[in-house]
Amino acid sequence: MLRLSKKAFYSLRRLIEDRGFLSHSKSVQVEEQLVIFLHTIAHNVKNRMIKNNFGHSSETISRYFNKRVPIENHCRFRDRKGNISQNILAACDHDTRFTNILSGWEGSTVDSRILDEAIHRHGKTKLVVPLGKYYLVDVGFANKKGFLRPYCNVWYHLKEWKNSNLSSADKKELFNLRHIKLRSIIERAFGLLKSRFKILKSRSEFPYKTQVKIVLACVLLHNHILTQNSVEEEEEWVAQDARNAGPSSNGQFSQGETDEENEVEDDGDTVDQFRDEIADMMWAAWMTVDMNAEDIAEDSLDEYSD
Repeated sequence: MLRLSKKAFYSLRRLIEDRGFLSHSKSVQVEEQLVIFLHTIAHNVKNRMIKNNFGHSSETISRYFNKRVPIENHCRFRDRKGNISQNILAACDHDTRFTNILSGWEGSTVDSRILDEAIHRHGKTKLVVPLGKYYLVDVGFANKKGFLRPYCNVWYHLKEWKNSNLSSADKKELFNLRHIKLRSIIERAFGLLKSRFKILKSRSEFPYKTQVKIVLACVLLHNHILTQNSVEEEEEWVAQDARNAGPSSNGQFSQGETDEENEVEDDGDTVDQFRDEIADMMWAAWMTVDMNAEDIAEDSLDEYSD
């Protein structure tokens, strides 16, 4: 019903109570408040159904979600595919835990603009690149200090490699293969996030500000769950749940498009040269007779990625 384990739920309840995020009311205990919220975002159920399931008035239920009609100005929120969505910029670590999230941008906003906002913010919400590291990004972003994208007009997506028996033909193809293998972690993270919280996969009737908060809440819950269970356990749980539930609907928010229609120009030659140096090192290792060369080459990219 809540789409998380008992262990994760009770850990979350203790955390919320200890930090005073929720308190008992006359009619609803903290545990039930949490259950109402989790059930709503996990299944994207309507206010009326929640009211019937939990035996509370519409006013009581709305107090926890403040439900209203959809936003009126949909034009700016239509993404490239015509869906009404908000664009999400996110970064994660190698354990699929989100380390930075910036939500609330219109679906029509290009990724590079959101990134520029993220790195120039002040305070805790600023996207900081650790010294000597860089983030792996897709072609919707430019090569710039701290951010490294794949080569354009070269095979990239894993499904392209899986559907072919060919090996890398040159350094660019090899670099792109290494790049997507590492960057696929963010795809796994979003896959877990949207599979667990169905509210992220449907058009929402909540006010816009509430929708932004819902995304942030789901990300925080995702990270908390991973403190209780491993990624492998979560992926197995999600896979089993998907088999039981059947087909799902289209997404409500976008974490950025990855095809070359959104390709942007690089900011300069310095990062391009740095990428070429890594690709040369990978290719040289790949061409050796050492059977461990592949792992060594992949580590050269992994060493600097964040």
